[in-house]
Amino acid sequence: MAAMTILSCSKKEEEKETPKTTETTSIVGKWKCLSAKGDKPIGYDADGKPGYDFYEMNVLPDCRKDDLTVFLEQKILDLEEGATKCNSTDGQLIRSGIWSVKSDTLHIVILGKATDSKIIQLDKSTLKIQYTGPYTRYYNDGSIDTVYDNLTMISTYQRQ
Repeated sequence: MAAMTILSCSKKEEEKETPKTTETTSIVGKWKCLSAKGDKPIGYDADGKPGYDFYEMNVLPDCRKDDLTVFLEQKILDLEEGATKCNSTDGQLIRSGIWSVKSDTLHIVILGKATDSKIIQLDKSTLKIQYTGPYTRYYNDGSIDTVYDNLTMISTYQRQ
């Protein structure tokens, strides 16, 4: 799983900056990620063609695609299971962290790892952030590998 896909389309799409309204719209609430598009391929489709979006490729299992990111007023971030759990005995909470927003930067710390993302859009229904940095895969057996030293990823969330 990516190092912070909050944490790639068949071609990189040019993203136009939409005016953000962080001063008037709060990030507090539940958000569901709809896409996470990178500027480099993060996997391959069934035909062997490179793919750029975690949500269009088979990079994430279906049970992760409906998970929620919850920004609580106390600056706590909860990653929660969606309707489809990977294991029926899993609890609702996947993991917690902390968050803060300063100007147009979203700062998140989960499991001691900090990431900063630029807020491109924040309004009543949409949160769009841009992360630039290393893309690291974490495996269930505890192993990790850095796929890219520098990947730019734009993630789009919908308020739930």
